[in-house]
Amino acid sequence: MSLLERVSEWPREWLQEGIRQGVAQGLEQGLEQQRALLERLAAGRFGASVGADLRRALGQVEQPDQLAQVGDWILQSPTAGELLRRASTLTRP
Repeated sequence: MSLLERVSEWPREWLQEGIRQGVAQGLEQGLEQQRALLERLAAGRFGASVGADLRRALGQVEQPDQLAQVGDWILQSPTAGELLRRASTLTRP
């Protein structure tokens, strides 16, 4: 491939990289918003310290469906300890 051909490909490559970065950033923002909502819900039901503990426990969770499951657990768990125990299972190897 000649230098001219390579240079002509750069804008397309830059665009593709920009799209990849934008999608990744959008997904991370969505996950962060889900974590914040779950923290507020847990805090409303069990108290602010439980909400903060849940937020920390969910910090490494990257799957939206797992975060959605935590919303169900907030409603179903009879105690804060049970909620946090369930949440801790999401981050175990």
